[in-house]
Amino acid sequence: MQRIIGTEVEYGISSPSDPTANPILTSTQAVLAYAAAAGIQRAKRTRWDYEVESPLRDARGFDLSRSAGPPPVVDADEVGAANMILTNGARLYVDHAHPEYSAPECTDPLDAVIWDKAGERVMEAAARHVASVPGPRSCSSTRTTSTARAPPTGRTKTI
Repeated sequence: MQRIIGTEVEYGISSPSDPTANPILTSTQAVLAYAAAAGIQRAKRTRWDYEVESPLRDARGFDLSRSAGPPPVVDADEVGAANMILTNGARLYVDHAHPEYSAPECTDPLDAVIWDKAGERVMEAAARHVASVPGPRSCSSTRTTSTARAPPTGRTKTI
């Protein structure tokens, strides 16, 4: 039986000199910085289909109206723009209040490792390029792997 495998890595961003920095905004800046540095033009990007996703939908399936929700932190179009399918088939996006890299699915464990490492390189580039935005930031990642038979395991790495 051939299994489909892949990894997702959640990255954290902190701004030590500004403890009030908004994580959604800094995450959006990091993802968009990578897109700009990689020359991925906004109009030509493959964007994620949000038809079944909503940031105002809670786990029980209830939708909060935009007027009853918190004021927007960043332009809704910018949040959508900070969500892209990369040329290797991976997805780089802001998941709630942190950047996340979802490697492309594959059937070979070595390929999974290669694409996972590619994600580290993507986020290293994002961290370098977001440095042009005022205020210092620190990036860290938590890698979670799981299968249908094994519980998730986590590991954190600072970039």
